[in-house]
Amino acid sequence: MNKKHTFVILTILLAAVFCMIISCDESALINPKITESKGIPAQEIQFLQWNSDVASTLRALSKVTISEMVFTHAGGVLATDDMLGCKLIVPANAFEEEERTIQATLISEGDNMAGISFLPSQQFTKYVTIELPFNAINVDENTLVEDIRAFWLDENTNLWVEIQDVIVDLENQVVKTQTDHFTRFGWGF
Repeated sequence: MNKKHTFVILTILLAAVFCMIISCDESALINPKITESKGIPAQEIQFLQWNSDVASTLRALSKVTISEMVFTHAGGVLATDDMLGCKLIVPANAFEEEERTIQATLISEGDNMAGISFLPSQQFTKYVTIELPFNAINVDENTLVEDIRAFWLDENTNLWVEIQDVIVDLENQVVKTQTDHFTRFGWGF
């Protein structure tokens, strides 16, 4: 065996030993940005509730759903009176196809939990913004709106994953969060 082959074999062995020492796994080597989602059971989150007007609308209609065609070159906003102030803002070039039909449904689970679901499940190449207005949820003088957090449902584990960058816009009275995929979203403490 020549020196070049010996060097290559020793380098591979050293790399393998190094990986075992630091306990890295294959996914960390392939894509170091992927981290295991640490979800929270629903019962450990104090979810915000829809206000009485929204709750009675949802009970009367069973659900509120809108569908909208969004074109990649222009982006778009899903927001109608039916969505009771909730918005989805899709920037231009957020997906590769020329157009997508996006469906948004206001949901109320369990004890009137305020949430929204988007279909079809999909990934985006840019972040889309979800806005939840204060006037759609139960917010009173005792609610510390600055502490509102946003969560997405990991449907594989049935656990809620906290979204780190939530903006509570006091001036416009909305909670904004961004995501690169669709699933169910909820807000709470």
